[in-house]
Amino acid sequence: MEQISEFNSLLLQLENGGLHTELNGRMKELIAYMLTHGAESGSKLKGSIALKIEFTLEKERFAVKPEVTVRVPKIMTPNLPRPATMLYATADNALSRTDPKQRELPLPPA
Repeated sequence: MEQISEFNSLLLQLENGGLHTELNGRMKELIAYMLTHGAESGSKLKGSIALKIEFTLEKERFAVKPEVTVRVPKIMTPNLPRPATMLYATADNALSRTDPKQRELPLPPA
């Protein structure tokens, strides 16, 4: 059973890696936007990417739902609703995609 005990591992698991990929794209988009509009106006621009992760415990498993907010003087892409990723807590307070109470079948290797 793979355990998720560090933040970067959790980030890679959320939305099956989709959140990590999106954050990389949004960062590049933000930088490009600021370079383009900062050069045009010659003024100082501020931008930010905020990541909020909500944990909800439901019957011994966690719903982990991220929310990404990108702020620039003019938003480039809308902030869309995000799905929750379901994870289970392990005995040592890490997270796992697999229910630690569920036994695994002894299947031969493929």
